[in-house]
Amino acid sequence: MSISHLASYVRPAPSAPVTDPDRVVLSLEQATWLRSKAHPGGSDFLRSLDAQWVAKGFLSPKQVACITRGMDEAEVKANAPAPLQVPVARIEEIFSYAKSRGIKQPQMRLGVYKLRTASAFSANAGAIYVTLQDTYLGKIKDGRWIPTIPGFIHSQPLADLLKDPTLAAIAYGERTGNCAICGRLLTAEESIQRTIGPICAANYGLL
Repeated sequence: MSISHLASYVRPAPSAPVTDPDRVVLSLEQATWLRSKAHPGGSDFLRSLDAQWVAKGFLSPKQVACITRGMDEAEVKANAPAPLQVPVARIEEIFSYAKSRGIKQPQMRLGVYKLRTASAFSANAGAIYVTLQDTYLGKIKDGRWIPTIPGFIHSQPLADLLKDPTLAAIAYGERTGNCAICGRLLTAEESIQRTIGPICAANYGLL
């Protein structure tokens, strides 16, 4: 696309006065970024914004805010350091074993984190989600730890825990008095001594 063609694309003449606060004309940078994301394999939402921008020459303030947020997130990701190599083979093995025992969505609590399997019907089927309270930090999939932006700073603590998930699960039970698998309070003497419920331990191959 030539510079003249790009200019006509990114700054079309708006069909309404630019003084209207509900009709915002994109900057050159915003329009160029939107065009770069409006490809067939990209977001349906961004493609719809692109089509509206081309047809009308303006967007709403909320739509422009979405574009700005997307640009900011892309810049953060571009400048973020490479994620730490987190050892995930053992936790994937444990969850796979639990599935073979009939557990549909295995889960485990390690340290302050909760790990749970994504739904078989989700776009991330087969992945293991990692959360801290209600905050999604990233996923383990295909042998890799894939963090979100907030998840980057948790890579090292996770790496320490996932070196030996069994040891981390035992430590969780000792610290909280609850089973690291089901989260229930350990009351039976055997469970308290083991720090993991015997049924959960068997289902996850942690005996």
